[in-house]
Amino acid sequence: MKHVNFILAFLMLSIKPVFGGMITDYSLDEPTNVVVNKETGLEWLQWDETIGLSVADIILGNNNAYFEQGWRLATHVEVSDLYNTFFSATQWDTDENTTQSLSLLTPLNSTTDAASVFIYLFGDTYAAAGKYYDVGDPVQMAAAWIGEDTDADQDYTYTRVRDEYNRFDGFLYEYLNGRVMLLKDELNPYDSLPDTGIALVRTTQPTAISEPNTNMLLLSCLVALFIRCRRDKSRLA
Repeated sequence: MKHVNFILAFLMLSIKPVFGGMITDYSLDEPTNVVVNKETGLEWLQWDETIGLSVADIILGNNNAYFEQGWRLATHVEVSDLYNTFFSATQWDTDENTTQSLSLLTPLNSTTDAASVFIYLFGDTYAAAGKYYDVGDPVQMAAAWIGEDTDADQDYTYTRVRDEYNRFDGFLYEYLNGRVMLLKDELNPYDSLPDTGIALVRTTQPTAISEPNTNMLLLSCLVALFIRCRRDKSRLA
């Protein structure tokens, strides 16, 4: 029974989320403000690095430095995959013509929930815009324009991740859930907001040492288990 439990535990540790990768695949290089996915090599510039810019500022070459450094607009597919990793309570689809949202039930002042980790990694655009609201739990938000305009309708997408916070209307305190929003592409490329950046990505070679193949590990464990059982039998003979 002990051997069976070992194999089951190994299999459970080998399982990844159905819709995305793992949150631990992402890390922030603070000196460069770049978030790296060690498994895919995809890099994300922190969203608060481009607050106040529009998509047109990027695609029309008003900020050529980003292109020269290899950055491009993140696609709807890439953002959906990102959200399927961090917010897998729902399956985020890759259709740029649908709007999706997810309510997040997290305790006040939590710093380890998925939204808090996401905003730490991708940048608090709300704070970067000089905004501050705190009546027991501050507002934190990462918002960005995204899109590849694959349907050539010249519209782009807005997305944001907002953490939970307390709101005070002068009489009562109200707890507001965190929320993730991924809107359909219906926004003008010249739109800009002071608390919203641009989701820019670039591809590099994965830096992580490749993990051993799961099947090979499982086979090795089974062989070791077989040898152990043979030894146990020989001792009893």
